[in-house]
Amino acid sequence: IEHRVTKSVKENQGESNKDRSMIRTLAFIFFFGYFLSISFIPTYMNQIYKPLFGLPKGLILALPISMEVLCTGISNVLGGMIIEKKGWKPVLFMGVIIFAVASLLSGIAQSPILFIVARGMAGISYGFCYMSMIGYVNTTDDQEVKNKSLSAFYAGLYAAVNCAAVIGAMIGEKTGFSSVFFIMSVNAFLTVFFIILFMNKSSNGIVERKQGAESPLRQVFSFLRNKNVATFFLFILIPSGICVMFLDYYFPVFAEGAGATSASVGRAFLLNGLSIVYLGPILTSFFTKHFKVKTIIGIAVMIVIASLFQFALLPGMLTAFIAVFLLGIADSFGMVAQNKYILDMEVSKQIGENAAMGYFGIVQKFGQMLGPMVFAAVTVFGQYGIAFVGGGFFILLILFVLRGFAVDKPKQLAQ
Repeated sequence: IEHRVTKSVKENQGESNKDRSMIRTLAFIFFFGYFLSISFIPTYMNQIYKPLFGLPKGLILALPISMEVLCTGISNVLGGMIIEKKGWKPVLFMGVIIFAVASLLSGIAQSPILFIVARGMAGISYGFCYMSMIGYVNTTDDQEVKNKSLSAFYAGLYAAVNCAAVIGAMIGEKTGFSSVFFIMSVNAFLTVFFIILFMNKSSNGIVERKQGAESPLRQVFSFLRNKNVATFFLFILIPSGICVMFLDYYFPVFAEGAGATSASVGRAFLLNGLSIVYLGPILTSFFTKHFKVKTIIGIAVMIVIASLFQFALLPGMLTAFIAVFLLGIADSFGMVAQNKYILDMEVSKQIGENAAMGYFGIVQKFGQMLGPMVFAAVTVFGQYGIAFVGGGFFILLILFVLRGFAVDKPKQLAQ
């Protein structure tokens, strides 16, 4: 095994910089197609709405996004397992094919059930493609190359989100939302052509499991049983995932009710993305120099809470845009701090950084799955429902801080 791994590493390190930098273009091509519909999923669901199982309308409108996010989380873990045995390319090809079918079904769907199923398939494709591209980045042990590749990947992803949100909204407004899904289906195959033309010689990155290693199922239970991990997931990560869906679910529904166009919704996504791309590096650098990671997480959470409260106190398109902008600022440095907090834990070092981030991702997606349902539920209280979400997150932040004091105090006494 050692011989095979060494050989694989040498092959990967021998790849040209040009070939490895292709991850940015690959990410942009696929995720541009994927996110063309990001600004109008709830709006489209509203157009084909029919009563379903006696559920409230708000909850039904939330089901497509919730199903998509849930399936993304599951496929993140499943895709990672397949990549270990088969490599990143087969998983990427599977993801692209599933996405093409999911987009086609989304475009022809005239019933809520078919549309929910289609969005679930889209979530599976996202998880497969995301993990396969991360798998490509991890085919080298050269940390410098890996960091550059990862940076290029996220640059391509965020650029795709920013462009797709605006362009998809504009196309949908002019030609109808169904046509956007058909364009997405065709665009999916551009990813395949790009890999064949430019990345066909790239290493597939198959990694063999070590003998005696914990099974994935036992590993995840061992990880989640850790009190520090469980506290962070319950009090910070899941609520953060819920609040993020203010942009993906609540804002499009609110904007439609306020008479705003799909293009306006697309501009909100662009504003959020730009705040992450341009302010993220600056704020991350500043906060990491002056504050501890727990403090940075607390600051990000307080910005999220402030964004929700200012909208709840004076609901309108202006305050909605302000909330979207503030959420972007919080994410720009808050997500980096959350990643570091998890990776710095001793239990994460024991199971490996990749495994820890995989579990981080699926719990985050679980929170995002709950987000539309939570926002749909609190709308029965009118504008004050959003304040309840912010208030609940504030209480959980206090519990997280108190838990931190309880853990840190015995350490200080021992010293």
